[in-house]
Amino acid sequence: NVKYDIITSRAMTSLSKLLGFAHRFCKKNTICIFPKGKSYMEEISEAKNNWNFDCLVENSEQSDEGKILIIKNITRKQGAK
Repeated sequence: NVKYDIITSRAMTSLSKLLGFAHRFCKKNTICIFPKGKSYMEEISEAKNNWNFDCLVENSEQSDEGKILIIKNITRKQGAK
C-alpha cells in the first residue's frame, strides 16, 4: 500500500468518511488538507466519534464561509465503525 506525505480532497464527502479513505494512505507525518464549508465544526465533532486527529482550521481565501482543515496524526478510535 502506497503512503503519501500530503493528501488533499475537494467537496468529496463528510470529514469522517474522508478520514476513512485517507487513513490507509497516511504515514507518520502525513498532512491532510481538506476544504470544508460552513458546517465544518459539526463535521469535526462527528469525525471525533470515530477518529483521533489533530486539526488546525484556517480561513479559506475562496469563500467567506469556507475553512481549510489541516489534519495530522489520524488514528481510528478503538471500537469505531
